[in-house]
Amino acid sequence: MSDELVTAERDLYRRLIELAAHDDLDALLDEALAMVLEITGAKKGVIAVREGGGEKIAFVACDAREELSSGIVAEALASGKTIATASARADPRFSGNKSVQSARIEAVVCAPVGKGGALYVAGRKEPGPFGEREVRVVETCAKGLAPFLERLVARAQTHADATMDVRARMPAAGIVGKSPAIARVLSLAHVAASSDVAVLLLGETGSGKSALAKAIHEASPRAAKPFVELNCAAIPETLVESELFGAEKGAHSTATRKMIGKLAAADGGTLLLDEIGELPQESQAKLLAFLQSKKFFALGSNVPTEVDVRIIAATNTQVAETLREDLYYRLAVLTITMPPLRERREDVGVLADAFAERAGLPLTFAAKAALSVAELPGNVRELEAAIARGAAFARAEGQSAIDVRHVFPNAANESREGGSYQDQMRRHQARVLKDALDRSPNVSEAAKALGLSRSRFYELLRAHGLSK
Repeated sequence: MSDELVTAERDLYRRLIELAAHDDLDALLDEALAMVLEITGAKKGVIAVREGGGEKIAFVACDAREELSSGIVAEALASGKTIATASARADPRFSGNKSVQSARIEAVVCAPVGKGGALYVAGRKEPGPFGEREVRVVETCAKGLAPFLERLVARAQTHADATMDVRARMPAAGIVGKSPAIARVLSLAHVAASSDVAVLLLGETGSGKSALAKAIHEASPRAAKPFVELNCAAIPETLVESELFGAEKGAHSTATRKMIGKLAAADGGTLLLDEIGELPQESQAKLLAFLQSKKFFALGSNVPTEVDVRIIAATNTQVAETLREDLYYRLAVLTITMPPLRERREDVGVLADAFAERAGLPLTFAAKAALSVAELPGNVRELEAAIARGAAFARAEGQSAIDVRHVFPNAANESREGGSYQDQMRRHQARVLKDALDRSPNVSEAAKALGLSRSRFYELLRAHGLSK
């Protein structure tokens, strides 16, 4: 080895040791990638890891996802050997890969990082292939990064699914998420499912209260019986009692035949009263009487009907202010609050992938990053709608994946001053980030100026497509 290479390798190790002082692994890997790009003169690069030991590849540090060949990364992971090529487009090993041809990928070096990761650099600022020195730098850095990547994977596995233990008792397939917040919800849902007490579900619009009610029903001894929903806010006040208790023929102008109410329809099972705060006062009194006696009178009937129904109520309001006090205490024997997405950001990616799979198209890395920092006041419902809309736009363009412009079409099409509040806030956020980068000598200083951690700053840069 030449003296020049020995010196370069020594200096590289020194810089890796300096990076190792960071507690923030995400920022460490991002800075390590930036260092490799600087030393090798490469234009683009990624640090990739095989998720859970499987075939799927995740990116823990990324600069320009579009110039990545997953085939080359997969080859380095499978062989455990460095892949170096002067032109991936002309290399018979990779020329058949669609990603290689579409991105017109030329010079590449990809070295394995430990047993399940890879360091990939592509494109040179100067003409020609990567030389011996650059290949050696990538390999040296890959070896140095191995323990840090292993720590990151171990941390991810430890914290990947906080719901794992509780799901052994309360599967709740309809409640998607791995966060501690959802673990707490499922723990309470397990208590609710194993008893027969009335449950009150609180939470913002679109947070998943209906899905939680259904999960409680499906995990309870009543699972084989009906699960019936009644939205108290969606029915005219004059028809609420008819919908809830039923009506005899001729009991009112629309009762042209005998009507079976939701209580009778849910006999033996569960009745979800959504938006319970909108229930009229007179109907509240009759519901309270039912909860006390398990009997009710259909409109126009003087014969009581007895049913065995478990009541779950849900609301997005301060229900204690709108319900009779005695009814509130009857309904709120066990109260569960469904957290909004802003309080469980780590679930956004999991939910987004689930909705994308349902839509039949994957999300690009950039789209997932943008969603992870987007304001979603409509919570899970808004996220689901955004991805369904994105899939429609992507298919209309003939694309095979949902990108940022598909999920947030207004951000690309509207003027700088126009658009929704959310669109304007995203543009303002991007300007603030860019200004901080322009004023600072490096990313660390820019993050510090905005009072952000490096990892959060990198996350925002990726979401807005900004270069560091």
